[in-house]
Amino acid sequence: MKNKWVEQWIVKSESGDGEYTVSKDVKGNFACSCRGWTCNVQKFCPDCGSQISRSKESYCWNCRKTVTNPRVERIECKHIREVKSGGGRRLTDAVVDRMAGRPLPAFGRRV
Repeated sequence: MKNKWVEQWIVKSESGDGEYTVSKDVKGNFACSCRGWTCNVQKFCPDCGSQISRSKESYCWNCRKTVTNPRVERIECKHIREVKSGGGRRLTDAVVDRMAGRPLPAFGRRV
């Protein structure tokens, strides 16, 4: 199986004590290794598209019915927004820098 990710970046956390990997797949979708992206999702009604409750049995107040298979979307995290705006450091560059003993540049800006 081919690698799903075509591009990857390393982004430093705001506290500076950690790093996150932002990945882009062949379709242009982004993913992040941070807890904010992996855990933060929104549910939408498949019929009307309105946001619904996050409970086990989701209820759409717009359609006035219980939704069994809601459309689930992850909320874009700040690390993905950082990469989209030109920040982060490409994973291949970061690996070369680490092997050479060079530190990662300050908060996610590409050099």
